[in-house]
This record gives sequence, structure tokens and C-alpha cells, in this order.
Amino acid sequence: MRSVRIVSALLEVVTLVVITVFFAVVFMTVQNVARDNYIRAQRFEIDRIDKVIETLIDGHTQDLEKFVRVAESAGTIAMMHKFSDLYFVDNDRRVARILVKGGRSLIFQGFDVRASALGGFLDWASPGEIVRSSMIRAFENGELSMYLVYHDARGWLVGRIGLSALRDDLEHIAASNGSIIVFATNDGYILSSTLSSLPLQMLPAETKGVMSIGEEEYAFFRKNIAAMDNDLVIFSPMAAVSGLMNRIRLIAYIAMGTLMLMVLLKIGWQTVLIIRPLANFSALVSGWKPDGGLPPFPEKFYSSGRSASSITRSGIRRES
Repeated sequence: MRSVRIVSALLEVVTLVVITVFFAVVFMTVQNVARDNYIRAQRFEIDRIDKVIETLIDGHTQDLEKFVRVAESAGTIAMMHKFSDLYFVDNDRRVARILVKGGRSLIFQGFDVRASALGGFLDWASPGEIVRSSMIRAFENGELSMYLVYHDARGWLVGRIGLSALRDDLEHIAASNGSIIVFATNDGYILSSTLSSLPLQMLPAETKGVMSIGEEEYAFFRKNIAAMDNDLVIFSPMAAVSGLMNRIRLIAYIAMGTLMLMVLLKIGWQTVLIIRPLANFSALVSGWKPDGGLPPFPEKFYSSGRSASSITRSGIRRES
């Protein structure tokens, strides 16, 4: 009977181990799925921002296309005040005439743009078409900006789109959910961030994943914004997912503890009510001999028998 007890205990232990492994696999799967879904959710936010940027740039592009097709007048110039700056650059790469000037702009007539980032970009403009730059730091006031350039025989018509208002809007979006929104070049150099103290200069090569910033973990998703030919990245804190995982882990621990308690109770119940009586009966039967009669019964059997017969006699007397 000892072997029966050992085999029964081993079966219970194996069952417990299998269930523990199952719980661990399920928990890891749920954790990975929750993390991946959380990361993918950032894509919807990036797509929404991408649409806003595309609408902003397309609107300015359409305005500039209309402007170059009509005769210049005070009325048409007044319609171009969506631009932060609008001016002509002659073939000597100097500012020939200023049509629109922003309040903080330092642009002036005669300014030589050859030493600026704009000067190199002018070479990309083919005659008769409008080209757009990627996000660069404007020489006019140091603001992150994009340029729309139209090239003709007289030179270049340059329209600057300041992105301070867009950045302010993104800061409000980021503050609402504790995320960090970053603009970067295609090779990962960070141009702007809604977190002024962001301790990063370069983005990781991956387009999505989880990384630590300071003492917190963030899920990030990166996408190239075609309208400005720059990358946009959203870092979202993993605290919400970590809280959910902690609750799931607690539930798993409680379930495992309850299961272990049930297994221990089951082993005890089997030992006391099944295995031990069977062991006693087996020991008793093993003492029988074919020619020696019945072996003496243990005292507990006699006491049980006397109790049973007394109960039987009392029942008979009541019936009579």
C-alpha cells in the first residue's frame, strides 16, 4: 500500500505541475497580447496626427498653387497670411521681396539664403512646380518649419509654414494621456519632442517595441509622415498595461494557491478515508492462514462491532 500512496502523491504533484505550467503559459500569452495590442493602439493616434499634418500641408500647397496662377495684388497677398513667411528669392539666392512676415521673423530684404538649410533645398525645385521640404529649423526665427517652394525664371517663391501651433496641439494631446510625441529625421535624429527634458538624441532602429525612458517603461510606435518626410513617434507609458498585468498576476496567484490547497485536501482525504483503511485491511488479510482460522481482530473492530450490535438490539426492542 505504500507504493499506492507514493503513486497517488506523484500523480497529484504531476497534475499540479502541469496546471502551473499551463497558468504560466496563459499568463505570458495574455501579457504579450496585451502589450502588442497596446503598441498597435498607438498607430491609430499616429494615423490621426498624420491626417492633421497632411491636411495642414495640402491646404498651404493649394493656396500657393492658386497664388502663382493669378495676378499678384493686395487682395491675393492678404489671402496668404496662413504662411508664417512668404517672400521671393532671386537667382542670386537673396531675398528680393517680402510678401508676408511673421511677428517673430528676422527675415529682411537682401538676406543671403545660401548659407542656410533653405539654400541647399532650392536646388531641388524644378521650374513650374511646387516642392515641399522636410521639417527643418528655420533660419528666420529658429522655429521648426516646413518650406513650400515654387521655381520660375525670376527665382523662387518661398512659403514657410511654422509648426509651433502644431507642436502646441501635440503637447495637449500628449498631456491628456501622459504620452510623449517626437518628430525625428528619417535616420532617427530627434528634432522636437513634447517632453522638453527627453533624455534621447537618437531613436532606436526598431519601429515599435518597449523601452525605458528614465525610470519608466514606454511602448513606442514609429511612422514616416509622407507629408513632411519625417518620422513621428509616440511613446506611451506602460503603467496602464503593467497595472492590468499585476491584477492578472494576483488572480493567477490566488487561483494557484486555491488549487494547491484543494490538492492537499484531496491527498489528505484519500489518505484518511481510502488508502489508510485499505492498508489496515490489507495487513489484516495478509495474516490469515488457510489452516489456522481467522486471525484475531483488532480491538477497534470489536468496539465497532459492539456499538453496531447494541444499536441493532435497541432497534429491535423499540419495534417489539
